[in-house]
Amino acid sequence: MAETIGGREESLTAALKEFEVLRKEISDRSSAQTTILNLNLAALSAIATLVLAQKASTLVLLVLPLIASCFGMLYFDHAANIDQIGRYIREDIKPIVVSLTENARLMSYEERVRARELSFLPRGLSMGLPLLLMFTGFPVAGLVRVSQNVDQGWSVTLWWVGIGIECIFALHWASFIMRPFSASKR
Repeated sequence: MAETIGGREESLTAALKEFEVLRKEISDRSSAQTTILNLNLAALSAIATLVLAQKASTLVLLVLPLIASCFGMLYFDHAANIDQIGRYIREDIKPIVVSLTENARLMSYEERVRARELSFLPRGLSMGLPLLLMFTGFPVAGLVRVSQNVDQGWSVTLWWVGIGIECIFALHWASFIMRPFSASKR
């Protein structure tokens, strides 16, 4: 299989180099996710502080769903790409390395990560709930708080847009949480 490209050693070197590049991409995307979380938290905190200190109208809370959903979609885009890279490493690169080295224990980290993903309670508690709170909970709380002040055409429209965005985002979040379970049935 891989030996037709070159010798065993060259094939192993190529597979390990590809693995190294992909693990770096996972690391870079994970760092980007941390940055996205920090930016989202800073934006939500700044807006909440302005409103709580009465330095801005409560109507400013109407932008929370717009901000949080944009950051949330970026976050989940990175998560989906990390998942695809991990699957590629697990399903394509690992079999080559195992075949060439005849050592089935090599590169077992991806299986360990996968096993944790398939445990619903830890996945839901450690990843799911904080992300739901960050990208949906706070914006919805803002919409609830501002709902009493929504009386003009533009604010009513923006309020309903916010509700719609958060409903769509909640569905996207649910698909993210459930993705490993549906993929494991394939």
